Amino acid sequence: MKNEYSVKSYLAVLLGMILITVALVIDGERQVDRAVVARNLVEISIENERLDEIESRLVEIERRQVKIERTQLEIIEAQITILEVLSNVFGFDAEVTAYAPMDEGAIEGMCFEGDPTITASGEKVEIGTTIAAGRKYPFGSRIWVEGFGIKTVHDRGGMISDRHIDVAVATRNEAFQIGRTTRRAVYLGGE
Repeated sequence: MKNEYSVKSYLAVLLGMILITVALVIDGERQVDRAVVARNLVEISIENERLDEIESRLVEIERRQVKIERTQLEIIEAQITILEVLSNVFGFDAEVTAYAPMDEGAIEGMCFEGDPTITASGEKVEIGTTIAAGRKYPFGSRIWVEGFGIKTVHDRGGMISDRHIDVAVATRNEAFQIGRTTRRAVYLGGE
């Protein structure tokens, strides 16, 4: 009986050890599973941060895309304006002279009509800016004149044709120094 008890005891101990081993294995797997879950949670958290960063970058890219599209639209509008302006632009050879309506020695009828400080358009004479030009060029038109730059048509003159530009200068002496010359000119259109 003693052996029988011993075998039963041995089997009970062995069964207990097996159960403990199985429990440890299961618990170990749970611990392994917990470690895997924890690692996966960390990886998911990192991926979420990356996704947030990507989403933030996408929002920034979309904002920049809208800005680029607005800029492209502004460029297209500017190109249309340039084409409209250039369709009225043309070059010509102009006979260039000068007049000095506000010089003390200015002669009425030759250098000015009426008030020497007021142009035919009603604008004040601006030395270095105002020119007299033919009726082909409306008041306010801008003309680039070789050697003189961009000038504005505000005046007329009895002897001024469409190919003649008379530049307003400060003195008659300056006007005489300019004399009569042919220069390249480019009509740029109105103001």
